Amino acid sequence: MILANDSPQHDALDVTVLVNFVMSDNRLIGSATGHVSDIQAGTQHAMGGELQFPGGAPIARLEVVVTIGRGGPATHDKPGISAVRVMPSIFEPAWCGSIEGEIQNDHPTKTVQSVELSAVVLDAAGNVIGGGSGFGFASLPPAAREFFKIENGMRPIPLSNAASALVSVVPTYKTQ
Repeated sequence: MILANDSPQHDALDVTVLVNFVMSDNRLIGSATGHVSDIQAGTQHAMGGELQFPGGAPIARLEVVVTIGRGGPATHDKPGISAVRVMPSIFEPAWCGSIEGEIQNDHPTKTVQSVELSAVVLDAAGNVIGGGSGFGFASLPPAAREFFKIENGMRPIPLSNAASALVSVVPTYKTQ
């Protein structure tokens, strides 16, 4: 899913997301939770993941509950993401195996300590058809970059349906 922080002046901090998987008779067949430490003011955040069900589980819709722990001042420091591509699985080439790309530290003085990564895969019409998540732990001084590969959650997405991906990054900067 894609979360949006519509506030132009406040980051949404300590965000918890509950997703219920609902069958056509309105009973739940599963639930999943996720956490995002910071959704910057005026931005969207891709949130991908997976929950496994028995084959052919009749999921009719999703119920999404978002809880914001607190608001904070708007921050505009975020590493850049580039060269994003959806790659086939090396074991099952008809299915998505990963989302790959590059993270660049665009801040002129801060060093990135780690990043939370979350992504959604989009079809040709721009609909979310799946997604995944991951982390990066390399120390990135200003202007440095690193390769990333998100594999968690990518299995159930047919590669033929994947047109593009949207990746969100939440950095942790080293304290001086």
